[in-house]
Amino acid sequence: MPAGEVSWQADAATLPQPWPESEVQLVDRLPSLSAAALAAVQLWEQVAHMVAAAQLEQQQMGPLVAEQLVQQLEQQMQHLPAGPAAAGAGGGDGPSSSSSSSATGARGQPHVAAVHTGVGRVAGDGFQHPEWVPGRLWQLSDGRIAFLWQEAHQEEGFLIEYERLQLTPSSCK
Repeated sequence: MPAGEVSWQADAATLPQPWPESEVQLVDRLPSLSAAALAAVQLWEQVAHMVAAAQLEQQQMGPLVAEQLVQQLEQQMQHLPAGPAAAGAGGGDGPSSSSSSSATGARGQPHVAAVHTGVGRVAGDGFQHPEWVPGRLWQLSDGRIAFLWQEAHQEEGFLIEYERLQLTPSSCK
């Protein structure tokens, strides 16, 4: 997403409670969506580290060694887990019982306190063909917010969680 572009927007009014069953099922997927988002960030950090190491090796050892490192990197990437199930998250494919619902905040997890309908912007590589897709802004009980992009071709959707930073003048130096 280019800097300064709006990536999502949500209605100011919350959905009235009790939420419809379809919304409760969506909210119940918060733990698996959160785990998938965390796993994706961790995997990208791992890949970035491996790429940086390969570039350093290329500078120090020459192109032949770099080619071998790229092949090793590609082999390792084939074994990386994909999706929330591989990241150790729950399936999230069916209705959950109320005892495990993230709407109720069971198991010490933050729960969804309010839901706002909205839209999120998605695009292809290089921000080609941008479009708006349905989404949800969730206010979480621990003060964070999360936005869920609900693309039609993705079963799980894509979730980004936001947390307020507590900056002090000394932390900005």
